[in-house]
Amino acid sequence: MAQWYLVKLELAPTGNFPNGSPACAFLLRLPVKKDGSIDETARAGQPRSAFARRFWQNEADRSGSVLPNSAGWFLAFPGEDSFRYHMDDFKIRPGETVEVTAPDGQKLPFRIVSLRPD
Repeated sequence: MAQWYLVKLELAPTGNFPNGSPACAFLLRLPVKKDGSIDETARAGQPRSAFARRFWQNEADRSGSVLPNSAGWFLAFPGEDSFRYHMDDFKIRPGETVEVTAPDGQKLPFRIVSLRPD
C-alpha cells in the first residue's frame, strides 16, 4: 500500500535561471510506493485526491489533476485542454531532477525539493 505525499518540484538551473527558481514550482499530492514510483492503483482508486498546483512567477496559480498517460504523467489544468504538462515516468526522491514538458513543447528540469507525508 502506498503512502500519500506532498511533493514539491522547483525549477532547476537553466540558461535563463542559472540558480534555478523557487518562483516556478509545482506542488503535487501523490501516492508513492516505497521504491519512489507513483502508485497508479491507489491514484485510480482516489483520482480526486491526486492533484497538482502550479506556482509561476508573474502568473496566477493554477490547480489541476495528475493523470496517467502511456509514457508517464500529465499535469492537467481545467478549462484549457491544451494546458497540460507532461512528465515521463520517474522515481520520487528528494534531490532528483525530473524533466517536465510544458504545453509549448519546451522541456524544463525540475528538482524534487521536498517529499512530505500527507
